[in-house]
Amino acid sequence: MAILPKRDLIQLLIEGDKIVKHRPRSYLGYSGMASACARSLKYSLHWAFISSYERRVERIFKRGDYEETVLADDFKRVGITLFDDQLEVVGGHGYAKGHIDGKLLGVPGYEIEVLLFEAKTMNDKRFKEYIKNGLQSTNPVYYGQIMSYMGKLGLERTLYVVANKNDENRSYKIIDFDADEYNRLEDVANTIPLMDELPEKIGGKTWHACKYCDARQVCHYNAKPRKTCRTCCFVTLEGDGKWGCSHIDSDNLSYDEQLNGCDEYVLDGMFGVQ
Repeated sequence: MAILPKRDLIQLLIEGDKIVKHRPRSYLGYSGMASACARSLKYSLHWAFISSYERRVERIFKRGDYEETVLADDFKRVGITLFDDQLEVVGGHGYAKGHIDGKLLGVPGYEIEVLLFEAKTMNDKRFKEYIKNGLQSTNPVYYGQIMSYMGKLGLERTLYVVANKNDENRSYKIIDFDADEYNRLEDVANTIPLMDELPEKIGGKTWHACKYCDARQVCHYNAKPRKTCRTCCFVTLEGDGKWGCSHIDSDNLSYDEQLNGCDEYVLDGMFGVQ
């Protein structure tokens, strides 16, 4: 008789279900505004798919949060003032939002200028690529996020701090405002919510970006979109980030009302045939 391997009960208890499904954001995040695929942004805004990730990935996200707290202590130690951390930035008729890591005052060489502060953690390989090629080349999506934040807040420079997770080495770089990129992304933020048709696909189902996209099942494999008010034909955009329903004559549905929907749901033709 074969002997079954012992299960790691501690790991089983802590990890539990390895796949974590998270509640969708109520808004279109500036963190993804520079994505090459406008179609995925439209799907995201309307909650057409369910995002999930492993608990291991959740810990990676938390590692970034930890780095921000360490940097806050370092800034205080050397006399740099950090403020407005997690300040909300709003655009796109109220349907696009983001939260900055903070603002800084007293950065050497820019003592009287308020700078945006953004921080990231990277593994050794990505860190070396960033040092060699710069942010816009290695991570154009995050570059766009920073430009959107600076433009919305009227700031001209960002102190961008990157930590190497392998050896705790850091890079401190000043990144200047790029008006052209900001204006391009503002057009995206203002256009996506108001579109009544899905943008074109950027590639086929085997396209690299599509293979790893959370929207791939609804986009390429005709899966039914998530059943919420935001994929229903009765949903209305009321401006200022509000969602309404023409069927019940409401102009301000709550988050939970939108997520739970109702028995009168009819799939919006934009997302396919019911």
